[in-house]
Parts: sequence; structure tokens; C-alpha cells
Amino acid sequence: MAELSPPTSAQAAPSSDQDGSVGVSSGQATAAIASIERLRRHRVRRPHPTGLGHVVSAIRREASKQRKNRGGLSEVWDEIVPASLSSRTRIDSVRSGVVRLVIADPSTRYEVDAFLRGGGLQELRLRAGQPIRQVRCVIGSLEASRLER
Repeated sequence: MAELSPPTSAQAAPSSDQDGSVGVSSGQATAAIASIERLRRHRVRRPHPTGLGHVVSAIRREASKQRKNRGGLSEVWDEIVPASLSSRTRIDSVRSGVVRLVIADPSTRYEVDAFLRGGGLQELRLRAGQPIRQVRCVIGSLEASRLER
């Protein structure tokens, strides 16, 4: 059997205190614990709300954001579009210069497309008060979206 020799200066042996703890003094341990507690206080995440209030406020925020984005664009649309088309269309949203227009049926879409190509898009761009890159036509329900109710 091989005999174990005491550690040399190249092999540092862990120090032991009288109470049996190995490696660090009580002052170092206290400082380390305090440092960990300080970090823990900064890293703790706030608890998420569990009620429905935050859901309702998020829906309201989104609805007001949609209304703000459309701004007066719905009124401008109703002014420049013929009455027969206005009643069968509605502006759903405006994002990054793209107007999403909801249209009742394919025949109305054809009429809206002809209107836009015939100068309606240019008139809308002039009177909108915000940059419009494109009008995207989508066939769908003309009821107001859930967020607007």
C-alpha cells in the first residue's frame, strides 16, 4: 500500500478551523453571504399580477392604440370614397404605412381596386396626414373588431 505524504508547498491543503469548517474564515463567509444576498435582492423578479385587471387594461390600451393609429383616416376614407363603397368597407388598421381595408365581398373589392388605381390612392395619401405606402384589401366582416367595442 502507498503511504500518503503531507502536502508540499505546491499542493495547498485546505485550512480547517476549530469548528470544523474548511477553506474560509468566518469573516470571509459572512462577506460572501452578504454579497449573495445583495445579488439576490437585485435579481428577484416581481410577481406577475394574477387578476383580470391587467388583461382588461391591455385590451383597452390596444384599442386606443388602434384608434390613434387610424386617427382621422376613417373619416378621410368616408369623404373620398363613393357612398356605395363606403358602406361596404372599413379601415381595420394602419401599421408602418400599410392600411388594412376590410371589404364586404369580392365585387366590392374589384370596385375599390378600380377606385384606388383611378386616383383614389393618391387622394388618400394627400389627405391622410400620415405616410401611406400601400392599401391592403381583405375580404371579411364589416363588424367592428372586438377591441373597439
